[in-house]
Amino acid sequence: MDTQPWSAVDADPMTAWRPAPWSEDPQPAWWKVTADRAFLASTVVVSLGGEPGVPRPSELRLTTDTGSVVVPVADTGEEQVLPLPEGYTSQLTISSTTPGNAEDAPAFALAEVRILGMTVHRSTVTPPVAGPASVYAFEADRGRPGCVTGGDGAPLCAAPLVTGSEEAVWLDRTFFVTDWTEYQVFGTATARPGRALDELLTSVRGTVTVEATSEPVTDPRASAAAAVDGDPTTAWLAAGDDVRPTLVLTFPEPRTIDSLRVVPTERQAGAAPEAVTIEAGGLPRTLRLTEDGTVRFTPITTDRLSVTFEVPDDLQSLDPATRWNQQLGVGIAEIEVGQPNPVTPPETPVVTECGTGPEVRLDGTLYLTSVRSTVGALQTLQPLALEFCEPATAPTLKIPGGEHRVLARSNEAFAIESVALSRTGAGAATAPGQRGAVETTRWEAEHRTVQLAARDEETLLVIPENTNHRGGRRAWTASRSPPSPSTAGSRATSSRPVPPPRSSSPSPPAPRTGRRWRSAPARCCCSSCSPSCLPGSGPTAPAGSGCPGWAPASRRCWPRPSSSARRCSVPRWSAGWWASGRWPDSGCCGS
Repeated sequence: MDTQPWSAVDADPMTAWRPAPWSEDPQPAWWKVTADRAFLASTVVVSLGGEPGVPRPSELRLTTDTGSVVVPVADTGEEQVLPLPEGYTSQLTISSTTPGNAEDAPAFALAEVRILGMTVHRSTVTPPVAGPASVYAFEADRGRPGCVTGGDGAPLCAAPLVTGSEEAVWLDRTFFVTDWTEYQVFGTATARPGRALDELLTSVRGTVTVEATSEPVTDPRASAAAAVDGDPTTAWLAAGDDVRPTLVLTFPEPRTIDSLRVVPTERQAGAAPEAVTIEAGGLPRTLRLTEDGTVRFTPITTDRLSVTFEVPDDLQSLDPATRWNQQLGVGIAEIEVGQPNPVTPPETPVVTECGTGPEVRLDGTLYLTSVRSTVGALQTLQPLALEFCEPATAPTLKIPGGEHRVLARSNEAFAIESVALSRTGAGAATAPGQRGAVETTRWEAEHRTVQLAARDEETLLVIPENTNHRGGRRAWTASRSPPSPSTAGSRATSSRPVPPPRSSSPSPPAPRTGRRWRSAPARCCCSSCSPSCLPGSGPTAPAGSGCPGWAPASRRCWPRPSSSARRCSVPRWSAGWWASGRWPDSGCCGS
């Protein structure tokens, strides 16, 4: 969801548009924006996305109604100002200059594109209603931050749990009102993982400021701030490819330090360090940790301390669903300088100033908000009721019939979750119904049955599922048995790969090793213990060929994990392989 074309203009640098990795189009990948009227701009501001281990393009082609230019770009994710062809234009196309099926094609991705004088929004238009609606409720898709709560209430965090948001910054809805109606406006938000939230929690707790070399999970229960929050159930998790995982602590004023203690995580999936390298404006020193994680050294006076963690062995994390190995980064529950970190009660109140919450606009009228919460609610990303600055209560406004638009914007610390308009004076007869659970009689991967009692009013059956945005893939369908006019239909979708049909085909040539390869014919072999490729609709390999599946040749293929050394006899299909964009070695075992 966070790699679609809209991601390049959503004002969120954490999302980026990327071409489909399975495309075999020989034409260079391109991204295009079209305005409803001609505009005049001499430059465009572009921030390139990135892919680990793959360089960004060295040049881009910019095309408008008046011409086309090829401009050099730097291999950086920072903003770059690029010149445009002179003259008025109603569109801009940004494309790579490398063919899409080239073997060594660079990683072309656009994190942000800004054109002076052009504002881009994407509004979801809701269907009209027959009469006055009691409630208009609009919710944003927030994605998943990377932490879940276990049965004992403690967090469990991992980078593979992170999912992007389709509406990372804006909640934009267009709706219709039949006649003049008076509504009250309400809203909810959640704390938005990132540096701004960490700084807010740090200021409330009174802990030291800490920064990390990597944060694959920005949730405050797994970010750098978790290493100084005094809670051993939370932990900073470094990226698996961070060869020198480092925490930098900044104190409000210089202090004398002669010891520190490192507490590795016991609950999270993270490697435990054996030694640390400390640096405080002088010569770095590497010290081995004692059994309780303590090191002592010659006293130093500083307001900034850098601690690099030395991990003795490489640890791998095995996903049981996909059987895909990933490098584990270091996990630090607490780093204590001189004394244990202070513990802040989760019920400690947090009240922000007016204007620090998400902004809400209704037909151009701006409503500023603030947030009243607690440390525990912010850290666990619980929904928070917005407090409108003026008036202090929920705004009440009379809306004429016709089309209207709600536009809410998240900021760095708080993300808009929902906006609701409740009709004033609505009696009990028109009050919205209550949501309740239904009886589940069968719930399997491919067949599900729920039991509903007979009812007179129309009822909506809601079944949360993954959004099926893989065009052409099989989706869930729903049916009623027996049919009943008192029961409403349901809709649910799921993304699930379907194995290609079997047929005969000649054996392919042996693939080349390496991170990315492309076979000479139109298909490649997803074989055991060999470089692998994305699944496709082609036939499976003939019996006895040792190749569990065929797929169209792709310019983006992945090698087997280095730890997979032996061949298994039974290949496996898994939905997670397709969803992750990888096609692991289905027939390889761990060493």
